[in-house]
Amino acid sequence: MGIDFDWTHDENESPFAPPARDEPPAPRKRWGRWLVLAASAFLLLGGIWVGLTWLSARVDPRLRGAVRAYLELEQDAMRSGDGERFFSLQEDDPAWRSAQLQLVNQTFNAADRTVLSLERHGQDVWVTLSGLDPAEPEAGLVTRMAFYRWAGGALRRTATDPAFWGETLTVEQPWGTLLLSARDEDLADGVSASIEAAIADLCASVCGSVPPVTVTIAPDYGTTAAPGHVRVPSPRLLGIDGEGAPSVSFQNLLRARLAELLTPATIRFGVPAAQLAGYQDVVREFEGDHPGITVEIEALPPPDALAWTDIDELDGALLAPDVDWITAGQVLDLTDFAATDLDFRVNDWTSLALDGARWRDRLWMAPLYQRASLLLIDADAYAAAGLSGISPPDWAELEQDLVKILNAPGNKHLRWGFVDLGEDSLFAYALERQCLAADARSCRVRLGEQAIVAALAWHLRWVKAGIAPDVTGLDPQARINFALNHQSNPRTVTSWIDPPNYYEHHVQIAPLIIHPLPGLEGRDVTPVDVRGGFIRAGSERPLAVWAWLMYLSRTRPVDEARALPARPSVIETIDYWVQTPPAMQAPLRSAFSNGRAIRLDERGFFPREDLARLLAGEASAEELAADWLEIGWFGNDRVTR
Repeated sequence: MGIDFDWTHDENESPFAPPARDEPPAPRKRWGRWLVLAASAFLLLGGIWVGLTWLSARVDPRLRGAVRAYLELEQDAMRSGDGERFFSLQEDDPAWRSAQLQLVNQTFNAADRTVLSLERHGQDVWVTLSGLDPAEPEAGLVTRMAFYRWAGGALRRTATDPAFWGETLTVEQPWGTLLLSARDEDLADGVSASIEAAIADLCASVCGSVPPVTVTIAPDYGTTAAPGHVRVPSPRLLGIDGEGAPSVSFQNLLRARLAELLTPATIRFGVPAAQLAGYQDVVREFEGDHPGITVEIEALPPPDALAWTDIDELDGALLAPDVDWITAGQVLDLTDFAATDLDFRVNDWTSLALDGARWRDRLWMAPLYQRASLLLIDADAYAAAGLSGISPPDWAELEQDLVKILNAPGNKHLRWGFVDLGEDSLFAYALERQCLAADARSCRVRLGEQAIVAALAWHLRWVKAGIAPDVTGLDPQARINFALNHQSNPRTVTSWIDPPNYYEHHVQIAPLIIHPLPGLEGRDVTPVDVRGGFIRAGSERPLAVWAWLMYLSRTRPVDEARALPARPSVIETIDYWVQTPPAMQAPLRSAFSNGRAIRLDERGFFPREDLARLLAGEASAEELAADWLEIGWFGNDRVTR
């Protein structure tokens, strides 16, 4: 999508024409004539090049109007929370789109902006915009560069134009090395002076001897985790004030990244309350290896009660970020850290772990471990109904077995055929429906409305038929009590979904049959819950949090028995499969080999309160699916939930 408009030039309007030339006098010598002709040709070609360049740089009034209309569309989409419309106006570049979620850009794009100048260079258009500095609006207006491309009669915002920036220059300074584009060469002295002053101020009492620093003034919004390296966007992207100096936004970011590189860090990191004690031991080990970083662990509320207000004072947290938090600019994009950190080798992470940590081709969570639940079956209940239960069933076969088991004379003590206190079975059923509908690739994309509605209809039918109980009204502690009451001796449930943590407890009560969740053999339909940590975008110490998360990725999962580490090297180091009970190895291997990570934009699916509305007839499956599939954009919708 872009803005379509007529892009034609009336050649009669163009004042350019090659200058008339007098006939040169006849040369006395033959070589002189050729010299004059060559010079004339050179001048003619030069004149044509200058003329074409001049024509290319001419600004059609319709182009200026189109850019203004474009700015109004962007602003309206940003203010109204219409992310799909906003990004339909942008280049399809994941890094650029991610950069637009940064608060410094969201704020600028939502504010009033004025077009100061335009230059057209072929299909590329360079635009100088004026607006308030997001970091300090009262400081006055700043200018920013914006880039557009016209092609096929449509205008579209682009990330950049390399021709604008020119080559990269290297400037050696007393404090280290400054890398910047030729376009920013006029800012080099001022930026260097700011860096020197910031280093002197930051290191007055804590740095000791200051190692050389490399600072890149970049033509994009990327960052880096490379040692001794600071990378900040050009002032032409973050703003130049009325006196031609880098804006407050630029100066603040530059100083923050220098401080992170040169001074000790204290980070506050949230973990589930039940894991608080376990992480204290890991913190001591980490701080011993990283003497410049102090980690303060804080307990998070239970997932059902968690809101962004519980996190907005932390530097990071051990949980998957809500996509609405990402679109509100509250979560740091970790892609550049991963690309520049030598410890983050892509081949040392399972594809499942990375799939569960990405959204729209960017990394928003550092994956630490993966969990796959299993289908546990009471072997005695199956035997009483004349069934073996040896072969893994699909959903239809499981339903037939459960109906037969519940009606068997020897199973009068059974209350239900199936219990799932979480959402794994709903995800598994929906994934199977989606994979049945199309090719294997459909298993990887986000769950669609048809698959979600099918899973909800299945759940409603099983509850209404008495195969499964309604557990939507149970709080977390009540769910634990429910499991203890009905999965202990004597069991009143035939089969249930459970993580592998409690295998020994269950098998000591009565014989078990263990299978992966029902699904299509050889297709990625087993839901895998990827756990990890994210970094708050407003953290002043993102690199310290990243170092902490990378350390956690190399250790055994804390208080998560039988969770599979995200890194194959750690799986091998801790002898994961050697320590897994033999009866669980085949089901778990099958679950992970046929696994499909629950995506970040699916984590809000199947909440208990909405399932209760479905069972009570207060909402239809279609209404719930439509609501879950909607994403809140730019903090306008559900960021505070």
